[in-house]
Amino acid sequence: WDNFFIIKGLKDAAEIQKIIGNEEEYERISKIRDTFTTSLYQSINLAMKVRGIDYIPGCVELGDFDATSTTVALTPCNELKNLPKPEVFNTFEKYYQFFLNRKNGNLDWINYTPYENRLIGSYILLDQPDRAHELIAFFLDDQRPPGWHHWAEIVWNDFRKPNFIGDMPHTWVGSDFINSIRSMFVYENEYDASLVIASALYQEWIDDPDGMAVNNLPTYFGNLNYEILKSGNSYHFDITGDLKLPSNGIKIKNFNSKKMPKAVWINGKNSTEFSADEISVRVFPAELIIEY
Repeated sequence: WDNFFIIKGLKDAAEIQKIIGNEEEYERISKIRDTFTTSLYQSINLAMKVRGIDYIPGCVELGDFDATSTTVALTPCNELKNLPKPEVFNTFEKYYQFFLNRKNGNLDWINYTPYENRLIGSYILLDQPDRAHELIAFFLDDQRPPGWHHWAEIVWNDFRKPNFIGDMPHTWVGSDFINSIRSMFVYENEYDASLVIASALYQEWIDDPDGMAVNNLPTYFGNLNYEILKSGNSYHFDITGDLKLPSNGIKIKNFNSKKMPKAVWINGKNSTEFSADEISVRVFPAELIIEY
């Protein structure tokens, strides 16, 4: 998984040079990025072939299953587009089945490290918000002591038995959770050149009579605000802030439990760029009416 962080660093380094107009350094770093990326994916594919596995291995030496590590390839490293298919989907399906067995008491387990909560963000990027919500509920229930609102490095099934728990609170675990929760509200899709918003909001939030709002949320493109208010069979969805609209616009994903809108109006104009999964917004600021 360290190699995916290297890719992320090289991608960001190249982008920085592009932003500041240093074309020579941009070209140099881009070549390093592309060469390293090619080598990494060749290694992954060879490891899967040699080990005879149908998931992304945690490391080349063991060919092990380690979704908690592989998840960084999706977020924050944004490599979903490049990861081998269907193996990447198999990886997170395999983890989810393990998660369900543990959650439902069908698996004897002693402990786990709550680094797993970074998988919340992966299910959001995979457009599976219901699974993300399941993970959130499970992990929050394992905060000890409950009133401290934190995790130790190790969670024990028998939490009354004295055992090694590592750092408490564990800020790496906490930062993983923060990053995952941020993805519920916004994340940047660098390959699609878009800003994805509202992709894992709880139904009760968007249906609240008082509505819900996000204010001054930092993104790569500037600070973002949005407000959602239900009115009858429609939602008023206002997007404002201080940001530069990305080249492929803003995408509202998985909204209203992926129900198909009857109509979408953006700044008073009827839009045809929507489906049950996604609503495209190519103007900013934007006032949407989403009719069901």
